Amino acid sequence: MVIQQTLAVPIIGLGSALALLWKRWRHSGSTRQRAKWLEGFPDAVLMTDKKGYLHYANPQAEALFGYGRGELAGQGVWQLFPDNANTKGRVWARLFFHRDVNRTVGNLGLCKGRHRDGSILSLIVNACAFPDDQLVMLLPRRANTWDSAHPTLHLAAELLEPETTETGVGTWILHRNSRRLSWSDEVHAIFATDPRSFHPTHERLLAHIHSEDREMLLSQLELGMGSSQPFDLDFRILRSCGEQRHVLARCHTHFTLAGKVDHVWGTILDITGLKQLQQKLRQSQIVVEHCSEGIIIADKDGKWTFVNPALCRMTGCSAATLLASPPVFHTANQQPLDLEQLQRTLDDDRHWQGELNLPRCDGGMLPVLASLVQVDDTGQHVWVLSDITLLLRYQAQLHDMAYHDPLTGLANRTFFGEQLNRLLGRAGGERTGLAVAFIDLNGFKQVNDILGHAEGDRLLKKIGQSLKTALRDSDVVARWGGDEFAVLLPDCSGTDNARKRVSRLREHVRQEWTYPGGSLRVTASIGVAISPQHGDDAQTLMQNADQAMYRAKFYGEDVICFFTEDIPISPLMQ
Repeated sequence: MVIQQTLAVPIIGLGSALALLWKRWRHSGSTRQRAKWLEGFPDAVLMTDKKGYLHYANPQAEALFGYGRGELAGQGVWQLFPDNANTKGRVWARLFFHRDVNRTVGNLGLCKGRHRDGSILSLIVNACAFPDDQLVMLLPRRANTWDSAHPTLHLAAELLEPETTETGVGTWILHRNSRRLSWSDEVHAIFATDPRSFHPTHERLLAHIHSEDREMLLSQLELGMGSSQPFDLDFRILRSCGEQRHVLARCHTHFTLAGKVDHVWGTILDITGLKQLQQKLRQSQIVVEHCSEGIIIADKDGKWTFVNPALCRMTGCSAATLLASPPVFHTANQQPLDLEQLQRTLDDDRHWQGELNLPRCDGGMLPVLASLVQVDDTGQHVWVLSDITLLLRYQAQLHDMAYHDPLTGLANRTFFGEQLNRLLGRAGGERTGLAVAFIDLNGFKQVNDILGHAEGDRLLKKIGQSLKTALRDSDVVARWGGDEFAVLLPDCSGTDNARKRVSRLREHVRQEWTYPGGSLRVTASIGVAISPQHGDDAQTLMQNADQAMYRAKFYGEDVICFFTEDIPISPLMQ
C-alpha cells in the first residue's frame, strides 16, 4: 500500500526555505510553537541576536557543526564562522535594523564554517531578519548541496590534474559566460609559458593566436558550440619566445539543463611536425623515407606506388603486400571511404584532412589522422597518416570521467541530465511518460562516524550496485553526490507503475551493516516526480523530485513521497 504525503516543507533552494520560514515565523503564535516547528525543519537553522550570540539552534544545525543537544545556545556566531567578515559590519546591521520587508532576506554567499572538531566546512549561508524580535535567522547549507539554478562543473578539477594528462596532450576548459580559461601543464609546454607566472585568460589566449587565424578561430568556436557533437579547431599559435606552431584542438561542449552552453573543454595537440611535412610534400614532392608518420604515394588513378617503412609498421604488413592489395580506408562510422567524392574535393582545393580507420593485416582497424595532397601537374596523391590511437584512448578516458562517478562507477549528474532531456524529447513525440526518483540514505552518517569513511565508501558502492540490479537496461541510476542517488525510469506513465518500481528500489537500498559490538541500519527516503503530471522539462522534474525527497525525510526513515500526493508510503503503515 502506498501512503501519500501530507503538508511538508518544500525545499527547492535556500531562498525558498527562507521565504517559507519567514511566513511561518510571522504567523506562529508562541515561542514554543515556533521552536516546535523549527525542530522538524529539514535544514539547519540558527537564531542569533544583534550582538552575535546564538539563541537557538535546531538539531540539524547542531549535527552540521558537530555539537550535542543544546550546546550551541549562548555561543557567539563567530565561533562557527570565524573568518567571515559578513558576520559583522554593515551587512549585519542591515539585517537587524532594516524594516523594509523586501530587504530583510539576503545571501551571505560562500562562507567558511568551523566544525567542533576543527575541520573547515564550505557553506552557502542565507539570512533573514526579524527586526521586531531583534533576531536574525541563518540557514547554512553545505556548498556541494545541489541547486539546479547553479550548474556545476564536475570535470574541471579532474581534467587539469597532472596524473590525468599524458605527455604531449594538453587539456583546457573555457567558461562561456565569464570567459575564464584554465589549462594543464601540457598546454603550458605547448605555448612555452611558465605555469608559475602565466595565468591563462581568454584575452591572453587570443594574444597567442596568429593574427591571420584569430577571426577564423572565434567564428568556428561559436559555430561548434551550437552543436552537442565534438569539433576540431586547426590553427597557428605564437609561443612566448616568438616561435610559430600549428596545433589541433578537439572541443566538447557542455550544456546546462536549460540547454545553454555552460563551458567548452577539450584537448590540444602540437601538430607542427605534421604540418611542416605536408608543406614539404606540396613544395618538393619529397617523401621522407624515415618519417615516423605513414606515407603513401598513389598515381592519378589511385593505385599505390610507394609506402614508407612507418606505414608497414602501422599496418603490420609488408610493402609488397600493401602495394599489391592496398587496404580500403574506412570512415569513423566504419563505412568505406568514398574515393569519388574525395577526388571532387581534391579537384577544388587539392588538399583534404580527416579522421579515418586503416585496416591492419591482423584484421584490426588503426585510427589515423589522414592528410591527402594532390601534387600539382603530376596528378599524384600523397597520403600522410598519423596514428591517433593514444589520443582517442585519452579522449575516451576524459569522456568516462565526464559522465561517470569515480567512486561508484555509476552515471553522474551530467549523464543523467542529458539522458533525461533526451527521453523527455522522445516522450513528447510518442506521448509516453517517465519518472524521476531522488534517493537519500538514512543512517549513512552513522556508518561513516562509527566505521570510518572507507566503510562508508564501500557502502555507497554496494548500494549503487544493488540499485542497478533492481533496474532494467533502459533505466538510469546516477550518484547525485554525497549519500544521494537519482534514478530515471523511462516508460513509466502512471503513479501505480511508478509506485511498484520505486518500492523495489527502496527494498534494494535497505542494508544491515554489522560490526563488532553492534549493527547499523541503512534505509532510503525517496522523492518521486512523474512526467508529464509533475513537469514536462528536466529542471522542473528534478526540482519536484528533490522537493518530494526532502518531504520524505521530514516524515522519517524508509519513506516514499510522490510530488503531488498527500501521504507518504511507509513500511510502518502498510
